[in-house]
Amino acid sequence: MFAETDPAIAEPGTIAPVPAPVPINIAQGRIDLITTIGIAFVALIVAALLLKIATRYRRQIDEPDECNASVSMSSFREMYDNGEITQDEYDRLRDKFAAKIKGEVGKANPSKLPRITAKPPVVPPPVGSDVPSSPPETE
Repeated sequence: MFAETDPAIAEPGTIAPVPAPVPINIAQGRIDLITTIGIAFVALIVAALLLKIATRYRRQIDEPDECNASVSMSSFREMYDNGEITQDEYDRLRDKFAAKIKGEVGKANPSKLPRITAKPPVVPPPVGSDVPSSPPETE
């Protein structure tokens, strides 16, 4: 009964028929491969952009700018004036922020500074001396 409905089950002593091979579509396989590579490439580009944005954001948070330092110094001065911190604490904080600000000034890029190129000054000979005003010409 089952042998008639299911060709994979044969009667004992007989060989089951082999199913016909499924044709392989090579063009479809190439399209799938190209699509997979494209998706992986786009994912890598997106990951790189997100990493760059995260790094830039982290650097902005980690590096205090001069405005923040001056705001902090003024808030520390107010705290000292109100008696919330002692003179020693205020001095330590002031020295700490002064060192940070000096360090930021020291990090200035020297290539962006203007280059001064000047010739040495020409000193005229004293009046009435025997020194010629120009070097002698040689032939």
